[in-house]
Parts: sequence; structure tokens; C-alpha cells
Amino acid sequence: MELRLLGPLELVGDDGRLVALPAGKPRALLALLGLEAGRIVSLDRIVEVVWAGRPPATATKVVQGYVSRLRKLLPEGVLLTRGSGYVLQLDDEQLDLARFERLCREAASASTEGRHQTAAQLLRQGLVLWRGLPVADVADQLELPGELARLEDSRLVALEDQFEAELALGQGPRLVAELEGLVARYPLRERLRADLMLALYRAGRQSDALSMYRETRRLLVDELGIEPSTELQQLERRILAQDESLSPAADVAEFPALPVAMTPLVGRLQELAEVSELLGRPGVRLVTLVGPGGVGKTRLALAVAEPRTAVFVSLASLQDATLVDSLIAHALGITAEDTLGDWLRSRELLLVLDNFEHLLDAAPRVTELLAAAPGLQVLATSRSSLNVSGEHRYTVPPLPADDAADLFIERAAAVDAVLEAGSLVETICQRLDCLPLAIELAAARSRTLTPALLLERLEQRLPLLAGGVRDRPERQRTLRATIEWSYTLLTPEERTLFARLAVFHGGSSLEAAEQVCGGSLEALDGLVGNSLLQHQNGRYTMLETIREHARERLQQSSEMDTITRRHAEHFLAVAERIEEEWRKGDLDLLLVELDHDNFRAALSEFVARNDHESAVWLIAQLTMFWHLRGHLREATRWIDVAVQLATDLPPRLQIRAWDSAAIVYRWQRDLTRAQEFALRALEASRRAAAKDDEAWALRQLGVIAQLAGDLDEARVRYDEAAALFRELDEPQGLRIVAHDQGCLAIERGDYASARVLLDEARARAVALDWDVGAAALELGILALYEQRYDESLPLFVESLESALRYGRRPIIPLSLRGIAASAIARGDLEPAARMLGAAEGIEEADAWPELDGYEHDAFNTALAPLLDRTDEPALAAARAAGRRMSDVDAAAFALATVARNPSRVAAT
Repeated sequence: MELRLLGPLELVGDDGRLVALPAGKPRALLALLGLEAGRIVSLDRIVEVVWAGRPPATATKVVQGYVSRLRKLLPEGVLLTRGSGYVLQLDDEQLDLARFERLCREAASASTEGRHQTAAQLLRQGLVLWRGLPVADVADQLELPGELARLEDSRLVALEDQFEAELALGQGPRLVAELEGLVARYPLRERLRADLMLALYRAGRQSDALSMYRETRRLLVDELGIEPSTELQQLERRILAQDESLSPAADVAEFPALPVAMTPLVGRLQELAEVSELLGRPGVRLVTLVGPGGVGKTRLALAVAEPRTAVFVSLASLQDATLVDSLIAHALGITAEDTLGDWLRSRELLLVLDNFEHLLDAAPRVTELLAAAPGLQVLATSRSSLNVSGEHRYTVPPLPADDAADLFIERAAAVDAVLEAGSLVETICQRLDCLPLAIELAAARSRTLTPALLLERLEQRLPLLAGGVRDRPERQRTLRATIEWSYTLLTPEERTLFARLAVFHGGSSLEAAEQVCGGSLEALDGLVGNSLLQHQNGRYTMLETIREHARERLQQSSEMDTITRRHAEHFLAVAERIEEEWRKGDLDLLLVELDHDNFRAALSEFVARNDHESAVWLIAQLTMFWHLRGHLREATRWIDVAVQLATDLPPRLQIRAWDSAAIVYRWQRDLTRAQEFALRALEASRRAAAKDDEAWALRQLGVIAQLAGDLDEARVRYDEAAALFRELDEPQGLRIVAHDQGCLAIERGDYASARVLLDEARARAVALDWDVGAAALELGILALYEQRYDESLPLFVESLESALRYGRRPIIPLSLRGIAASAIARGDLEPAARMLGAAEGIEEADAWPELDGYEHDAFNTALAPLLDRTDEPALAAARAAGRRMSDVDAAAFALATVARNPSRVAAT
């Protein structure tokens, strides 16, 4: 089912057909409920809006009759009675207005991050949803002129945003005609005029651009009695000066850059052309490059992807097919993998999925993503087909003889071996089956071995090794021989280390290699020098084909169980440091993320060995990391395991399992289950006299109670937690609970206590070198309540700067409101109006859940002198200009405004 409001009201059934709707007021009622979807509409408001303030005496019963009729047209559970009102419960995909607003929010985020191509695509998709004026067929029956005008304005803002995104991409001339038509239709919208000026200038029509400015100034002065905005005036000056910054600039990359190949591509011109042509055919969405390990599938895929908008995702280190979504999401920078399909739906992208052969159970998910995202194509590399519908298989062959020889000579030159093409080199490449990886491994030995000696060694080993395991492809057996040959050139210490390093998933640090494998730095360097190990950014990694060979060596040894257990125990110890570093403020999440696959392997190992104590302890240590990095699905999966395994474990482990479960379910807003596990943790920690665990359980219960609206219970729990944290001298716990108590005190109106508590939270954050932005914001809000405007200003400046530094976008509009309030107090109404408009624009663009009421009350009181005068032309224009600003520009304007009054900012 879909309800369409952006045009004449329409209801579309599950079969895609329009549902016949009643005319008149029942139809108007459905439109009203749709405009307020997800929010309760009181019976009084329905009567007021539908009858335009002149209801009949029987209006209440009439509305009930209308609701009954509408329920017969809607799926069960969509139109609900709530108290003395009604609510229409729709998912975003069931309401075109919700989809439009979501696309606009995503576009705003993309634009802020410099991803202008995605922003333009999202806005185009959103604007396609508009079929005319909102609820055009019943608009005259609804007493909602302001709401409908706001919706129409949101469409125009989206249009303006789309043009600005396209201009940021370097476009201009092709936009002139469309912009001229819109300017004629909406002559007073400065943003459209500014966009047209820039488009004209980029089309080589500087005089026309300047004429547009003069026309705009005349119109604004004549119609509104105001001068053009500062931005428009600056644009005129830059056009006059032919400012170079007005020329098209290259767009900032929207997606993570493709891996940079360390060496140039040799040959493969035919394959490159054929795969590119295949991807260009209509209807071709999934292409799999198939071939043995070492044939060059990954290198070819990168060459195909290079000229395209593409993202590369290596699956080599992943062992769990259920986590493919998570890995793709994190490669794309998406924190919640549940939204992956929706995120991809609006983008045109080539997704390169490398080394798929060991995760074939996840292949159906690829087709699901393709079905959800019409602009998506997938280029996979695998040793076998994915065997899903729509797949086009391309077998990557070995290199032609001439290209193979060129590759050998080029790679030999990298180790200072000067060789010439000839029969010896050609024979070596033939013996290596012209496989690129085999050639590179052989060429790496050219520093010490001549081509004749290389060929002699290959002659000695290939007959023995070519037989190999009969169920493996011939080329894989040949590559195995090549790796085996390189292996025989290692020292005994290097050979042992080579096998042991196979235990790592996704690589290792030097510390881990030394502690788990007993490897020396000299031996590690020997493996790197022999091209069996790679070292980059402080980590050691193996190509997956080589790692497979090393793992076979480890399995054949007597050390498999010992090294695997040592690996799991090492990463359990590493995980124990996560919580310790978090409490000290020293946690580096990116370093932890690098070993995520190793943590996963350790968890699986503990579970397989029935080492439930270690498994539960590791899950508990990883819970905070999973949350902070957005692995909520993974956290939920393992928390369920931990709770099950903890049944018969010692009390301390049960406590940690239940505490972690409370945290995860609280994040999911499942407050009933969160409270259940927090209470279990509390009771068990008291029985075990584990005061540290008791304190955290109490704090959890306080947060849960506050979220549930039980402020008295929250205060009791926070006070109990604070007393224990103080007894234990736990700095991070004291910081967190002081902040919690301060926010609760503000909510209860106890400002004196709130100031003391928030000052404490801020001081503790400084001592921990932690983000102080949230504490500064709450202190600023508190200062507004107490009308200490000069004291609030530096606090809001601090919170704004911190929000920019740490990317905490929701804090930006609140900080802007606070700085605007301080500007009002000193009489600077126009800058304050601009900041207020900017805050409103950011909040509406992102549509966050309603902020706590005490924050709105504080701001409304402080902003009242401005809000009472916003109809004045100058203030109205400033506020409108602010609403068009990005969050970064608005922040820069606010900080510049403060900088012009430095005496007003006191040290905090």
C-alpha cells in the first residue's frame, strides 16, 4: 500500500492499482491524517481543520463514521485510535512525502560531505515524486494554508538544492534555460537567481549574469524594500572580478577511493575492453570474473572499475557469509547495515566484490541488492561462479606469452635485475602457465638467480609438484608449485613463521605476529622480501591464495591447535584493553576495527571449543566497540549467544553478559528487555559484592528509567551509581553519571544542582581528554534558563566547535540557537535571525526526533524578542537566508559573528 500526497490524493493498493477513495470530507480527513502520519491527530483538531472552524453539532460522530469508512479501504492496523484522536501508522516507503523528505535529508548530508553527484541524484528522485500541488484535489477543503505552503516551499528548496549540487559538479550552461523558467515563475527566490547568475557566467555570459543581479536588486528594493543578501552581493563582485573560484571545480570523491595498484597493469587490453563492454550492455547487472587464484582477477577488476564510480570491497578475510552486508556497509561508510538496500537504491554505482569463492552462501544477497537498487552493478571476482540469476560469467585467462614476458621483465626490474626478452624468459613464463602471481613470485628472485638458474630450479620442482591434489584445477596445482618453490627458498625460521601467520584473519600487527607466532622482525622482513607477506601501515597481510597455502602447512604441522588457541587468547587479551582504554579516554576505534576479523575468529574458536567463559567475556569486552562502530546487528547476534552461554557460568560472567544485553537492547529502544537484564545484572552484582558492575548496572537502570519518563526512579538510580563510582574512583563512570544527573536536574527544573553536575561532567571530560561538546551544550542551555547570556555564549561556541570537530551534526542547530540568543541579548537581531533560520533549516532537513522539551523552552524564551519581530522585512529576509545555509556555512557565520565581538566571549 502507498499513500500519495504530493499531488492529487491517491491510495495505491498492494497490486499497484489505485483504490477508489470517497469524495468530500472523508477524502480530506485521509489527507490530513497522511500529512500528520505517525502523529496523533486529536478529534478537536480534525473537526477544526476539516470544517474550517464551523463544525456541525454532530461533527464528532460524523468523524467516527468517516474513520470507519477509511478503515475498510486501508490495511488492518494502519488507521488506529489513540486516546481522543487518530493516527495513521505508515512506513516511509508507504508515504511519498516521507520518501521525499528522506531523500532530501540524505541529499543534504551528501552535499555537506562534498558528495554532490549523489546529492543531485537523490534530489532528482525526490522531485519525481511530485505530481502537482500537495493534496491538490482537497487542499481547498482543509484549513491548512501554512502547512501546504510549507510543503510547496520544500519542493522549491529541493529544486534549489539540486541546481546547487549540479553547479558544484561543474555544470552550468545546460542549466540556464531551466533556471530562467523558474526565475520567471518565482521571481523573489534569491537562491534561484544566484544559481542562474552562476550558470550564465559559466556559459560565458558575464554581462547577462550582471544584468540578472541588477534586475534582482531592483525587484527586491521595489517589492520588499530590502537589498539583496550578502551572498548575492558577493557573487556579483566575484563575477565582476572574474574570480577563478567560480570556475568549475572537480567534485570531491563521494565514495572511498579504489585501492591504488602498486604496479602498472601489463597487458589485459583485450580483457579490459571485453569486460567493460559486457558491463555496458543493457540489462547486465552482475558480472563475475572467474579463474584460478593468481590469474589476475583482482587486478583486472580494478582496471575495469577505475574510470567508473565504484567501490572496492575485499571479502578475503571474511569467514562468515552472514556478515557480507556489514562489510559492504562499512566500506560504503554506512553505520547501520539494515539500511544498505535503501542507501544503494538512490545511487548509480559499480560495487566490486573481491574473493567471493568462500562466501557463496551470501550470493543470493547480491541479487537482492541488485533488485533493490536499479542503479547498482556488481563486478565480483571468484574462483567459481556465484550461480545466481542474472549472472554473466567471464573467465579470466592466463596472460598471452608476450604480455607474460613483459610482466616478468618489468617485475624483475623492480629488484634491480636488468633482463631482456628472450627464449629463457618466455620458457620460464610458460612453465609458470603465464599466471601473473606466479610470474611475480619468480621474478622477485631475479636479484640472486639468473634466468637460467630460475629455469633450472623450476625444472627440478615442477614434475614433483605438478601432480598435486587431483581434485584441484591444473592451473591451481601449478600455482601451488610456484608458491612451494618460493617456500623452499626460506630459512627454517621463516618457514615456521609463514605457516603460523595463516592463523590471522585480515592481517596482524607486529605485536600480534610476535606474540602469537613467535616471529622475529628479521623473519618477517624475510617473508616480505620473498613476496609471501605484505607490509603496509604497520600491518602484515598475506594474499589469500598464499594464505591458503600457509594454512595447509599449518594444518599439516603439529601446531595447529596450539597456534589457533594462542591466537584466540591473544585477541581476548586485546579486547580486554578496549574497555580499559575507553574508561581512560584512550580508545582508538580505527585500530580496533583493523582486527575485527581476528576478534570474530577468536569468538568462533571459543564457541567451537565450548570455552563458554572466554566467549562470554570476549563478547562483553566487544559490546562498546560494536556500538560505537555501528555493528548493531552483530552485537545483537552475539549478545543472544552470550545470554544463552552464561546460564551456567560464574556470577561475574553472568553479570557482564546481562549488562551487555541491557546496553544492546537499550540502543534498540527495547526498554522492557533492557530493564530485565539490567535488573539481573544489578541483583547478581550485589550478591557477588562486585561494586564496579553494580555501579554500571545502576547507571543503566537510570538511563532506562529516564527514557521511560520515570524521573524519580532515574534520580534514585543515578545517585546510587554516582556514590559507587565515587567510592571506586572510576573517572569515566563519574563523568557519565554526572552528565546524566545534570540533564535530569534540568528536566526537573533544579538548575543549581544541574550547574554543579554539568560543570563536574565537563571538567572530568577535559581531564580524560574526551569530547566536551555535550557537557558544554547542556551548560549553555542551563545558562539560558538563568538568563546568563554572556556566560552561555562561550559554552555554545565550545559546543559548536566540538560538534564540527567530531561530526556531531545534531548539536550544531542547538548551538546556533544558543549563539543567536546571546546575539539578541546584545541587540544584534539580524545576525541572530540568520542563525535561527539556519538552525531551523538544518533541523527540518534532518527531521530528527523531537528534542527534549526543556531545550525548546529555554530557546523559545531567549529567542522571544526576535520571534516577536520576525515579520519585519529585514529580519524575515535574514531568517530566510539562514534557512538556505549549509550547516558548515552557518557554523562559520556564527563563529565569525562571535569573533567580531571578542570581548563578549569569556574564558570558561
